[in-house]
Amino acid sequence: MTQFFRAVKSVVLLNIYTKLFFFVALPLFFLFVLFITVDVKKDSFLYSVKTFFLTVVYPFQKLSLSVYDRIEHFSNIVKEKDKLLKENKSLKKELDFLRFKIIELKNKEIENNQLKKLLNFIESNPVIFEQFRYKTGRVIGVSPDNLFEFVVVNLGEKDGIKEGDIVVSDGYLAGIINQVGKLSSSVLLVTNRNFKITIRMRKTREISFFHGLNERYGTLKYVRPEQDIRVGDIVETAGFDKNPSGIPIGIVDDVSYEEGNFFKDVRVRLFFNPTKIEYVLVISRKNDDS
Repeated sequence: MTQFFRAVKSVVLLNIYTKLFFFVALPLFFLFVLFITVDVKKDSFLYSVKTFFLTVVYPFQKLSLSVYDRIEHFSNIVKEKDKLLKENKSLKKELDFLRFKIIELKNKEIENNQLKKLLNFIESNPVIFEQFRYKTGRVIGVSPDNLFEFVVVNLGEKDGIKEGDIVVSDGYLAGIINQVGKLSSSVLLVTNRNFKITIRMRKTREISFFHGLNERYGTLKYVRPEQDIRVGDIVETAGFDKNPSGIPIGIVDDVSYEEGNFFKDVRVRLFFNPTKIEYVLVISRKNDDS
């Protein structure tokens, strides 16, 4: 607010000085120039007047110079302001462009990390990929009702995709192809309650049936009391139904049993994160005629 009043004061003073310059100082200056150019004798009366006039006109000369300096200063300020505004606008555009580039590079980094995980999965499971075909795809849609039930990938019949093909994300089981179109397919995620697959415990080789539960957990069904399944055991695909074995699903998080029940209650914490799925491997089953 103080700066505003100072600016107003400067404008008012400049206006006063300008009027004084044009209506007082400038006419006197021309009169002075006219008179000073007249050649007079040193001892004459006119010489005395001329000397007096020089003394009187000095303040007006000083005022004229001051007004000129202020006008020039104000003009320079206006020019500098315009220059700074243009530079500021240019810098803002450059900053927005750099921010966009940073976001773009971060997205590329995330994509590269996800693709590296898929590549590492392929390289660390050579037996699987000697026996099965695979295609790399990308998620292009999600379930409008629930993010944790279905996704759509950009692979379809033209890519040799079939119902029942296994889908892997970040090296973990993500789901199974449940519907195939010409150019895209729907994936039933492991987080869906309707998802079911035969599994094997990595350590004890016990076999059971995995059912989806929610975005964090699944459950093992029909686990008999005598089966050796413990907290911390890794759950992976069993390799039945012509699908590959050894694909990690999750880790046993809780095991409980009540006397008299037919089966244990086993909860599995999923490795797959449905909120981060973007790139996937679709592993095609063996042909029936092979």
